[in-house]
Amino acid sequence: MYSVKNRPGVIDTLSLGFSAITHQLWVLAIPVALDLYLWLGPRLSPLPLIQRASLYLPSAGPGIQWQELLGGFNLFSLLASAILGVPSLMAGATTVSPLGQMVIEIDDGLRFIGWILVLLPLGLLLGCLYLGLIAQKVRQKPYPSLLHRIWGYWLRVILLLLIFIGGAILLGLPLAMGFTLVSLLSESLTAILSTLLLALLIWIWFYLFFAINAIVISDAGPFSAIWNSINVVRRNFWSSLGLIILINVIGMGLSFVWRALGASPWGLALGIVGNAYVGSGLAAASLIFYRDRYTSWLEKRSGSR
Repeated sequence: MYSVKNRPGVIDTLSLGFSAITHQLWVLAIPVALDLYLWLGPRLSPLPLIQRASLYLPSAGPGIQWQELLGGFNLFSLLASAILGVPSLMAGATTVSPLGQMVIEIDDGLRFIGWILVLLPLGLLLGCLYLGLIAQKVRQKPYPSLLHRIWGYWLRVILLLLIFIGGAILLGLPLAMGFTLVSLLSESLTAILSTLLLALLIWIWFYLFFAINAIVISDAGPFSAIWNSINVVRRNFWSSLGLIILINVIGMGLSFVWRALGASPWGLALGIVGNAYVGSGLAAASLIFYRDRYTSWLEKRSGSR
């Protein structure tokens, strides 16, 4: 167990994350297989439904149609759970398979909702399996029956997301009413308040960044996960900020490299593997950072008693 004195810094934590993935490369099978399916498998397209709905929707923007924005979206991309950090190069991509592509079109609103209600929970379950496997390597005492615990992770993640959605509704309704009133008085004041709201949302996201990690590392419930994440960030503010910035800069920066390789099928295949490795290394680093800071917090609490 790491003690308060010898816990690794941010750069060392990133190195440990990639080292953990290098020692269990088979974990990459999940994001790689998912991206290959999104690339080479059938597409689930809501284009017919969007074309009908666009007749009743306001314009998406000057010279932009809703079918141009959403028509090429593959609903199977919902299997790639960004919430759980599953790295995916093909989620939302419109790249055509070199093998030819079968397209399943959705032209009914109920079928559309049904597919979403199936794919979103399934994507979360796949993400829990992926993150749980990485956590087994990171956790100091691996669970002997991980597959049985995946369902617990899945349920807690869903409850956590429902808490977030409930909080967003409770916060959003009065804010929407306030913005409506302010917009009638002053456009400049509305712009200022919008900027402040964006800053508030980023602040909340920052403090809740490790909530998922708390579920798979500390086996925490949804409310405990929120509490643990807030405390880890609050007690390690600057190192948390540095890690989160580096994770996002590395992830977004290399995504341009992987997409540049997508000019050829072989390059795209290489990009899928590279993106899976880097994304998994960053996910492992995030788990290690939480593990060490959470352990230090527990050590301080036990030492102060």
